[in-house]
Amino acid sequence: MTPKELVDILTEEDKLEGLKDAQMADINVVQNAIVRALPQDELRFLLKGVEDNQYLRHRLGELRLSKLRWMTENPSGSKKDVHHRNETLSSLLKLFSDKRSGRVEYSRKELQRRYPYQSYADQKRILKQMFSGSKADRMWACRRLSRDRMPGFEDELRHEWESRHELSIAYIALRRLPSEYMLSQIEELSDAGVDIWEICSRLGNEPGFPYQSTPELVSPERYIQTMAKLGRSVPEDVCRQIIHQVLVSHCGKIIAISQEEYVFAGIGHGLVKFSFFNEMVWALGKLGHVDLLKQLLELFSAVAAQKPNDLREVSRVVLKQLEGEDALSEHQDAESSDKVEFLYDSELPDAVKDFVRDFGADDKDIKVLSIRKNENVSIC
Repeated sequence: MTPKELVDILTEEDKLEGLKDAQMADINVVQNAIVRALPQDELRFLLKGVEDNQYLRHRLGELRLSKLRWMTENPSGSKKDVHHRNETLSSLLKLFSDKRSGRVEYSRKELQRRYPYQSYADQKRILKQMFSGSKADRMWACRRLSRDRMPGFEDELRHEWESRHELSIAYIALRRLPSEYMLSQIEELSDAGVDIWEICSRLGNEPGFPYQSTPELVSPERYIQTMAKLGRSVPEDVCRQIIHQVLVSHCGKIIAISQEEYVFAGIGHGLVKFSFFNEMVWALGKLGHVDLLKQLLELFSAVAAQKPNDLREVSRVVLKQLEGEDALSEHQDAESSDKVEFLYDSELPDAVKDFVRDFGADDKDIKVLSIRKNENVSIC
């Protein structure tokens, strides 16, 4: 049996519509029996094949993949609690550091599982040991450092960044390493794929920063947010003009997408699903523009009263409210010359998905991370 054949078996119900619970249960019983009938070595091989293939993982789904992992680790199928004698943290650290112990993988999982429940001192011990491990171990430690805001480890983090200028580590380095050092790394950050508005938001107030944080540089979508993070003021009339421009532009583009190109996968109907808009609204609050926020509230209330079914309908109502019927007709009649392609979570590197999850995103938030287009359009 191949990993694809196993996934075909475990997703049989996806081909059938209108299944009742009883019918689903019948199928699941047979699926479970097939998995139990496989030798453990073959089952482990098949599980690894599924985990290493993003397409198969996406088809199977995380819930069924978790179940397959559990069945692989529990061949008897017993769900009874088994008394397990936990090793001491020192023992686990010793097993992890001894590459000939034969229990490196086990100790790695245990250390990472126990990490959130350890004392501050023991968390530092775990992180220090992880930085001496594999590339994946070091990346895990970097993500924890970024999430937990734990001081120290600047030398380890800097070594990781200088060893490999990858996007996943670039964001962490930008947030955690000293500003004086990161000023010398602006070109490397850009080459790694960090957006200029994020660089400006972090370093824009530092002496010697080489750019002016203008709407043209950071994009209108990110300008208000950048200024708010830098602690700078933006006049309310300027904010109003930018928001009007951004809403009209992006809603028009959503309307212009043909039905064949319009792929909608698991994101909500509201404009806050435009990541830049969510942050823009936050920035207006940070800047104290209450009157402008009240106007947006009125706009959202008018949109909600129309009970739109999806983001395209939301965009039509917003455009009508802001520009009138004539502008709406122009956008509906316009032909979209640019191809728009939604980037699914199954196409994203695991490191990127892990990174955004560490910063509070859930699986629904990363169902559709962006629209790739010649213009700067992004949906999160």
